[in-house]
Amino acid sequence: MLAGKSTFALVSLMLALASQTAGHAIPSPALGVKGTPKRGDTQRPSAQKPCGNVDPATTIDTSTAIPAAADGSVTMDVIDFNAGRDGSRSVSVQVDASGTGKSFVAGTVTKNGDPAPKAVGTDKVTFKLPAGTKCAGGKAKNLCLVSVKTTSNFGACVVVSQGAGGAAAAPAAPAAGNAAAAGAAAGAAGAAAGAAAANANKGAAANKGAAANKGAAATNANKGAAAKTATKGAATNANKGATAAAGKGKGKGKGRKGKGRKGGKKAAAAAGAKKVGTRAPRALRRELEEEAEAEELEMREIEEDVEDLEAEDLERREIEEEDDAEDLEAEVEVRELEEDAEDLEAEDLERREEDVEEDDLDAEELERREEDVEEEDLDAEDLERREVEVEDDAEDLSLANLD
Repeated sequence: MLAGKSTFALVSLMLALASQTAGHAIPSPALGVKGTPKRGDTQRPSAQKPCGNVDPATTIDTSTAIPAAADGSVTMDVIDFNAGRDGSRSVSVQVDASGTGKSFVAGTVTKNGDPAPKAVGTDKVTFKLPAGTKCAGGKAKNLCLVSVKTTSNFGACVVVSQGAGGAAAAPAAPAAGNAAAAGAAAGAAGAAAGAAAANANKGAAANKGAAANKGAAATNANKGAAAKTATKGAATNANKGATAAAGKGKGKGKGRKGKGRKGGKKAAAAAGAKKVGTRAPRALRRELEEEAEAEELEMREIEEDVEDLEAEDLERREIEEEDDAEDLEAEVEVRELEEDAEDLEAEDLERREEDVEEDDLDAEELERREEDVEEEDLDAEDLERREVEVEDDAEDLSLANLD
């Protein structure tokens, strides 16, 4: 009993931990999801629930649809939230032209994703609608419902539109926009860094009066350092603002008789301090990444243990159900035998009662016959007696006549 409780507690704990990592890959844009899907949006498509827990009837018209090309090909993103086999981006598709989620047929995947990615990411997956498919779902009667399922049994449904619509590459626009925004942000950061470096070397970067100063060589050296910093920032971020910031520093020095050297030293010290200061965050980031990978590995192992326990529990339940079924069949057979026995006993009892009744009738008939025989015997005796009396009377009469 205690062992059963301990096993149940362990299974409950593992299931609770596994629920935190449920949902490892999902197509995008997904049915019923606004914007980029998150881990919690992931479903587990099945034959009974091709779209998981999402209701197509209430979400098909409000979900982002992927336009189908003229040849029926459709390209979508598949996003994973875990690396490895658990985060498989390799999928199979089922297409429902009615858009109701009740009549799916297999589609053909022409370009699939990675079945065991080494890192979290996104794959472009292309599939084709079955030949002759005419989407008839939604209010516009031009939407198909597609159930997308990974090799790890995760996924969701997507909506596909036929006819006039956006270009096939439209679903990728948000990613491109995000990349552009990231580039702009990186460029702005580069410009700020370049401007800071330029301001740190006032008079050191291309100073009009620097050539006449005793510290001209140092000034020129600082100018080169500032220019290099600005150029590096511009090259890294592809941002014209960094170059412009570096250019604006020219000629603004006031020729402080070699004071540019002091500014150059400060800039060099600041640059050195910055370079050294990045090691700790990098080490911390690496340590955090390693911890995250270790936790991910541990969670994966827990999930595998949970899956094994679930499989064992399922097998045990199946065995118990089979045993229960056999017991039920045995009980039914016993009941049928008992009913048959009761029927036989009832029939035998009825037959015996009939036999008894027949025996009673036979006894009564025999008794009646015996009574009849006795009556016949009495009648014979009476007749004989009468005959004797008649003979006596006749003799008396004869004697009387003689007298």
